[in-house]
Amino acid sequence: MTKVIYNMSGPVYFLQAKGHAGGGTKGQDIICAGISAVTQALLNILINDEGEEARHIYAKWEMNEDSGALRISAKAKDLYGKTIARAYFKMAVMGLAAIAENYPGNIELKEVKNGGSI
Repeated sequence: MTKVIYNMSGPVYFLQAKGHAGGGTKGQDIICAGISAVTQALLNILINDEGEEARHIYAKWEMNEDSGALRISAKAKDLYGKTIARAYFKMAVMGLAAIAENYPGNIELKEVKNGGSI
């Protein structure tokens, strides 16, 4: 099962995913592919955005290939950054929630406050 925790209440927004969904053989797991697509989209918009938004958000990520854990975090530099960061994380959480709704035995999604870890 993939366990996902997240915080969208700031001041540091984060999403952490850990574990393998177990929905198929390695390389053929549609659930893992969906989770990866959503988390990669979040990561890419946070760290590769060179537009106006990038000046308002400080983002970082950590990955442990052995455990399959990924942690993405962002800190807003101002009110505009807070609005953008929250929207980005909300999009990701909504995508993961849709996956969890269809595959409740393979992904667990939980909001936490003030940090936390899996």
